Amino acid sequence: MRSLSDLSNYQGARVWQSPSRFMQHRGLLPHIGYVVLSTHPDIQRAGVICSKRGSLSEAGKQLISGLKNPVVMLHDEECHRAAVEKLVELCKKEKVDHVISFGGGKVIDVG
Repeated sequence: MRSLSDLSNYQGARVWQSPSRFMQHRGLLPHIGYVVLSTHPDIQRAGVICSKRGSLSEAGKQLISGLKNPVVMLHDEECHRAAVEKLVELCKKEKVDHVISFGGGKVIDVG
């Protein structure tokens, strides 16, 4: 078995780390814009992946209203390659440079 230091020698390797940051705390949602911008000040446009039910919830409204220039991307289908590709294309079209998955299950899977 190789160690992680051995794997770092592969030039051009694509590496994903998920989640990059996971935060959970009572009362956090109204302040998520501040949290995101304080850790990534260069963000110009955040995308929020959520279900229709999640976007209409009080928590969803708080999250979305706390972000600068958000793009809401609804996802209510199964998680499959075509669904992910559709969201990637929407992010490119809308010039999204940061993605937040809000909810659970399928929404987190595609995020």
